[in-house]
Amino acid sequence: MLFSSTLLVSAEETSSRSATVKPIVKELRTDIKNDIRTMQTDVKAVRDNASTSGKTNAEVRGEIKNIREETRSDIKDSVEKARSALRKEKENRIKREVQKVIERFNAAIERLEKLALRIDSRIKKFEARGADVAVAKSKLAEAKVKISEAQGAVLSLGSGSTTPIIASTTPSGIIISKEFREAVEKTKNIIKAAHAALVDAIVALKPAAEKAETETATSTNND
Repeated sequence: MLFSSTLLVSAEETSSRSATVKPIVKELRTDIKNDIRTMQTDVKAVRDNASTSGKTNAEVRGEIKNIREETRSDIKDSVEKARSALRKEKENRIKREVQKVIERFNAAIERLEKLALRIDSRIKKFEARGADVAVAKSKLAEAKVKISEAQGAVLSLGSGSTTPIIASTTPSGIIISKEFREAVEKTKNIIKAAHAALVDAIVALKPAAEKAETETATSTNND
């Protein structure tokens, strides 16, 4: 399968992911260090000024408690901000992977279309010589239907409107939806069926081609 239940990435994509994730993690660590450093400075200032501020011990402890709670809140916000950025990066990575799959499908379909054109040309050539090309024609028609189906399936994958790509996001990765994985597998099978029909058309055309060539050779010898 092109996708498993979790995202599969290439070495190139892994390197790209590392380049985008590291700055996010680095920024988070810096923010946390700064928050802790600020907290320590503020707590020290409260304690240093305790003897001259006229505040009671309870008031000093309360002020220090508030500083620590504010720091915890700031750190929590920084962590959530980083998580949101990482989720966004994972979603973007999924989109890039999906685009690669679509590009591979389109390339395969383009190759099938070119092959179908060549087969169609040969069918017409041997039909003009009086060869029986009924089976080859039937298989080619079948292949063209499958190629058209594949094109529609790929368009559906690319739009993302009918088949959701992402089922959920977890700390370890993004879960590809069952519907999308099934749609990818279905598209693969349609393309395989189109290719198989083209191969059948070639096989069916071979006897007609051999017969036409034999008749041409016989006619030439008789002349």
